[in-house]
Amino acid sequence: MKHELAECIDLPQVDKPPISRERKRVEVATIHDSQPRFVKQRTSSIKTHAWSGYAREEVAGVLQMRFGLDLFRPGQEEVVMAAGRGQDVFVLMPTGAGKSLCYQLPACMDPGLTIVISPLLSLIEDQVQHLKALGIPATMLTGGIPLDEQKAIYSTLLASSKPSIQLLYITPEKLSSCKLLKRTMLQLSREHKLSRFVVDEAHCICQWGHDFRKDYMELGQLRRRHPGVPITALTATASDKTVQSIATSLGLVTPHLEKTSFNRPNLSYSCRLKTTTFAQDLKEFVMCRQDQSGIIYCLARNDCEKLVEDLTGGDPSQHWVAFYHSELDADEKSYRHQAWSSGRIKLIVATMAFGMGINKPDVRYVIHHSLPQSITHFYQESGRAGRDGLHAECVVYYSYKDYSRRKKMLPSGTASRQVHFQNLRHVMDLCENTVSYCTTLCRRQMLLEHFGEAWTDAMCQQTCDTCQGQAVDTMDITDDCLALWDIVKHCTQLGVQPTLIQVALLFLGKKLPGKQKAMLSAKIAGFGHGKAKKYTRAHVEGLLYFNVYRQYITEMSKVSGKYTTYFLRLGHEHMAYVDGTRILLHTTSPIIEDHLDDISSPEDDNASDMESAT
Repeated sequence: MKHELAECIDLPQVDKPPISRERKRVEVATIHDSQPRFVKQRTSSIKTHAWSGYAREEVAGVLQMRFGLDLFRPGQEEVVMAAGRGQDVFVLMPTGAGKSLCYQLPACMDPGLTIVISPLLSLIEDQVQHLKALGIPATMLTGGIPLDEQKAIYSTLLASSKPSIQLLYITPEKLSSCKLLKRTMLQLSREHKLSRFVVDEAHCICQWGHDFRKDYMELGQLRRRHPGVPITALTATASDKTVQSIATSLGLVTPHLEKTSFNRPNLSYSCRLKTTTFAQDLKEFVMCRQDQSGIIYCLARNDCEKLVEDLTGGDPSQHWVAFYHSELDADEKSYRHQAWSSGRIKLIVATMAFGMGINKPDVRYVIHHSLPQSITHFYQESGRAGRDGLHAECVVYYSYKDYSRRKKMLPSGTASRQVHFQNLRHVMDLCENTVSYCTTLCRRQMLLEHFGEAWTDAMCQQTCDTCQGQAVDTMDITDDCLALWDIVKHCTQLGVQPTLIQVALLFLGKKLPGKQKAMLSAKIAGFGHGKAKKYTRAHVEGLLYFNVYRQYITEMSKVSGKYTTYFLRLGHEHMAYVDGTRILLHTTSPIIEDHLDDISSPEDDNASDMESAT
């Protein structure tokens, strides 16, 4: 298709414009309050436009006449005025805060073309349709556009001294792969017809970010190829470290940083450890809200399908709920997304494939069926609730097995794996709601402090389960843990690499199959410790996953052909308790977890069924 398009359009060969040797990539410093500060070394001598700034009365007129609004939301006006001065801009605002207006309004006032790079076709389609409905000339240039339409778009862009299109939406993949698009952009840049580049969902450029996209790395070339064109970067979720990484990758120079509060006061937060009644509790929660719009996020595709079957009783005539994951074809994804957005489907049960670009204002609840991948994932996914400003509920159901399953999904690279591992531990800490595993904190406070925002639990106004005074159970599980450690230690000393299930069986006093393994029973301290307490296997597995999370016990992997087996060894953290210090479990729910039936997949989960952004 690329060669056909090149033949259809008489595009002259364009030499790359000279690149200023004066402009260097931004250095980012950190000041004492942990807020990112951008330091400019030298400015560029190249200017695309004579940026003189916008008149405020003109801005107010465009806001009202083109967008039908009388007032800006917090931070929007500051971003618009910075864009009018020709500055690079970094917009860090939560979901629903109005980031899109921050570049759409300047695009209506600038003489040239604004190119918006966005990661999702569905998001692009929604934005273009919205702008066209407002009478704003906008279009998209993606792989799915017919050849004759693409030809017409290129011709329109190059036809006159002032482009009749004000906003052009493209995907990073289109930019990375299409030479014709790159040549067109160079010509527009040389003719001073490019006003601004906009990088939406800018966190995708960060390699340790939660939605890293390889083709976003190409965006680092925009500054080199078009040194005089300002760049606006937007994201809803980025820590200070991620902000600095994005700014450096894009080469932002002295950008205007607009950072509004991450707090969503209309959202309530709660985290619930899965128990034997988990499936029934979840079903009751949903059925009481069957007339409301909601999202349930699951870890794996089969979890989505099974949950929908459970909620409908397998009745195919019930269309109020549907699942959504990456195995659906594009047409079916689009249909289910639109049906949910319009209210024909009330509840969507999805993997993280149902992600960016959701713009439904009246979502009343978001449930995580299992542990989220990171605090950033949790914030972004739960933030899809309550965009209309009305009260909405955000609930996480988690288990220690969820933590173990997530850990097995981490990328194999040493550096990136460690970053993702720490992210996983942080979100588990949020769910556990503990500091040093003994003191409960406001969940909202923990969430906002993750993004570097100062907060106290007094400001929560009882909108999280901790501040609502939920009772906390305390269990002394020291003796149980010591017995489990003895089993793992003696198995290792005897040359056996025990799996989690094998340790659970030995703890319950059950002999392992096979003569050699059966002989272990008499030699291992801790054998049968749980039998006298009448523990179930589910209870013991819950204890073991708790030990894995606390790093008292470590799960090791052993690859044999196509199969990976996980076995247990003692972890370094158990040494802190060998002197008699007690191990206390603080939780709002009992530790007993029914892993065998309702909660999650069997021990040999198929990782290919799980969906991850890493």
